[in-house]
Amino acid sequence: MFICTDNKAVNNYIEAIARNNGILVNRADNATACDFTVPSTIDMGDLHVAISANNGGPRINRLVKQDMMNRYNILQIAIPRLKIMREEVKLLIPSVEERSRFWRTHLSETEFQAILKGQWPLIEEKLHHAISGIRTKS
Repeated sequence: MFICTDNKAVNNYIEAIARNNGILVNRADNATACDFTVPSTIDMGDLHVAISANNGGPRINRLVKQDMMNRYNILQIAIPRLKIMREEVKLLIPSVEERSRFWRTHLSETEFQAILKGQWPLIEEKLHHAISGIRTKS
């Protein structure tokens, strides 16, 4: 139960009723009385992330959220295009193991970091080239 009034006495009363009935509580005015927290969420296109500082405070959640939004914003462009490439690779490489090897080879941590540094067009071109290489072999 979320308890969110601006009256501490009312919040105490509601909390007591909830606890007597075995209901989990989240109080807006008292973090130590919370049985659960609600994570902050980020929705950037196809990327969905939940963030929780485990009662570290909403300010920390907001700062982490803003940092992640700044850091991973480019993925709003990259992920939809990667999904299209993934479907193409599925058609070209029937084996799950071989597809995994393809992606580990062509989308490694190095490429991921390059994407985050704003080099998505270069990585996208390299991936298209690698996919074209598969088509040529087929």
